[in-house]
Amino acid sequence: MEIKDIYKSFDGKKVLNGFCAEFKQGESYCIMGKSGCGKTTLLNIITGIIKADSGEVITEPNTKLSVVFQEDRLCERLSAVANVRIVCNKNCSVNSIVSSLEAVGLTKADIKKPVSELSGGMRRRTAIVRAVMADSSVIILDEPFKGLDAETKEKTIRYILDSTKGRTLIIITHDEEDTVFLNGNIIYMNSSE
Repeated sequence: MEIKDIYKSFDGKKVLNGFCAEFKQGESYCIMGKSGCGKTTLLNIITGIIKADSGEVITEPNTKLSVVFQEDRLCERLSAVANVRIVCNKNCSVNSIVSSLEAVGLTKADIKKPVSELSGGMRRRTAIVRAVMADSSVIILDEPFKGLDAETKEKTIRYILDSTKGRTLIIITHDEEDTVFLNGNIIYMNSSE
């Protein structure tokens, strides 16, 4: 995937000013920058949620994206397993979903409850497992570890790295420590101001 000369303004304020980047298949990238520099705007442009004022996002044919947004965007009445199963292909078994949810620290009791009854950290990990288990070639995670304690974060990062080999991983983060654990290429975004 290649991002070429992306410009985006809101109400006359430049958020992205000619941003360029290349994301190679199978590699990990950590996008860093201060709040307000356009990281989430970039994610929304890559996913097609909003349009750039100019520039382009070039992808290979049949590129499929999966995303963890800053909000978890789960189906509240469904269990963690059902939320993940929605995005899985037919070859994905319930057992593999359960194993993945357990790998990030959810218990058998947790995964059967409606996600509306789960803690913020459990919901976050459910959203991460859903993005990882989706049939995608590029996974984008926007501040995926917010609200997770150090031990849970490390377990979740291990799960992500073990489960995404061969796919492109783009993580938006403020935390330098995340870049060390993820061993990703770092892309710094500067404010357009």
